[in-house]
Amino acid sequence: MRDMDKDHPSLLNTSGNITSANLATVLDYLVTKQSAGDLVVLDPYELLLADAR
Repeated sequence: MRDMDKDHPSLLNTSGNITSANLATVLDYLVTKQSAGDLVVLDPYELLLADAR
């Protein structure tokens, strides 16, 4: 099982973890896909109501 503590924001830019530059790259990619209509970003409540079609 994955160690969820490694995902804590306080570990950003620390040894062995994602950098803020890499995180910005991922977020920019997601915005690009969302703007193109290829991705729908959902919050937890919307995910419960989502239709996979």
